[in-house]
Amino acid sequence: MGTAGVITYDVLRVTGAPSANTTAPYGTGNFAVATGLTTTNCSNKVCSILDNAAATPASYTISATTAYSPALLNWPGSVILTNNKDSQNTGGLEPTRYYSQTVNQGSFVNSDGANQPSVFGQECDPMIQQSAIWMECQGGNAVSSDFPGVVGTLLQDNGAGGEPGGLKGRLIFEEPPQSSVPATHIITLADSNAAKTLASPMHRPSWDAADSYIGYDQQTNQFANATQLSMGAPVSISLYIDNPGDGTNWSERLTSSLKSFKVPLSAPAFQTASNCSSTAGACGSAAAGMIAIAPGTTTITVLTSAVTATSEIHIDENFTYGPALGVTCDRTLGRHYGIVRQTPGVSFVIATDASPTNSACLSYAIVN
Repeated sequence: MGTAGVITYDVLRVTGAPSANTTAPYGTGNFAVATGLTTTNCSNKVCSILDNAAATPASYTISATTAYSPALLNWPGSVILTNNKDSQNTGGLEPTRYYSQTVNQGSFVNSDGANQPSVFGQECDPMIQQSAIWMECQGGNAVSSDFPGVVGTLLQDNGAGGEPGGLKGRLIFEEPPQSSVPATHIITLADSNAAKTLASPMHRPSWDAADSYIGYDQQTNQFANATQLSMGAPVSISLYIDNPGDGTNWSERLTSSLKSFKVPLSAPAFQTASNCSSTAGACGSAAAGMIAIAPGTTTITVLTSAVTATSEIHIDENFTYGPALGVTCDRTLGRHYGIVRQTPGVSFVIATDASPTNSACLSYAIVN
C-alpha cells in the first residue's frame, strides 16, 4: 500500500458466496462498510476495521475511472496483476497484462481496474471475479463448467482520451478488392438449425428461413459499394428506445403480416402500394385513388379488394383532378357525400345528395 501523502481508504462489501460468479460493485449502491479510513487504522502496512455483517452497507458511488493504481501486495485472488509500487496515471500508464491460450476459472484482480484491457485469451471460462477487470476473449466455455453464461467478447474501441471519430467500425467484414458478393448472411444471431451447422465442415452451411440474421440483400452479385442490407427473424423484428427489449414495450415491430407502430409517424409524404385513377371506379386492390361520379348520377361503385367490413373510408372532392381523370370536374359547392355500402374484399358505394352537372371528382383513402 502507499506510504506517502495523505492516505485514506474506503472499504466496500458485496453479498454473495466466495465461489459464486459475483459481480464487482459498480455505479451507486449499498457498498460502503467504512470510508475515509486513515493510517491510524494500520500497523506495519496492515489495516483493520470492524465489519458488522448484519448491518447494511452505506450508499456509495463507484468512480467510472480512476487515476490511482495501488500496489496490491499479498492480495487475495488467483492472479493479481499489479506493480511493486503505487502509481498515479497521468496518461500513458500500461497495466500489467496477462496472456494465455486458455484462461481457466478463477479470480483475476488488476490494480488498474477496468480502465483498459489487461487479460487476453483465446478461450475463457466464466470468472469468479472480485473486482472489475477488462478481459478480451475469443471463445467461451459454459457447458463443461456448468455456468449458465458464456463469457462476453469485448473489443476496445478507443483510448482513454477518446479518438477523432469519423472512422470505420472496429469490426469489419472485409471483401477482397474487386470481389462481388451475392445475398448471404454475415452475422447469424440465432441459428435455427444448429445440428446442420455443427455437422457441416467449416460450420458455414446454407442459410435457413428461420434464422435470425444480418446480411446482404441483393438478387445478383454486387460490389461492396452497392450492397443492400437485410435483417431477418422467424417471428418479428422490433425496435426499442430506452428499453432493454422486453418483448412488450417496443416502438416499432415487423411481423410476416403487419408493420406496427406505437409512436406517431412523421414523413414528407405517404404513398400507397398502388393508386387508382378511374372514372368507372375499377380500382383493383388500390387502397387509395381518384374516381368520379358521372354527370346526372348520384352514386359510384368503387371496386377494390382493399375494403373490409370495418374499413374507415375517407372521401374528398378535388376540382383539380380533371386532367388525371380525363374529365371536366364540376365546381359547384354544397354537395354532401357518404358511404352507403361496403362489401368486404369487393367494393364500396359512394352516394351524393345532388347529381353534378359535370363529373364530381373525388379521392378516397381506405384505412384498415
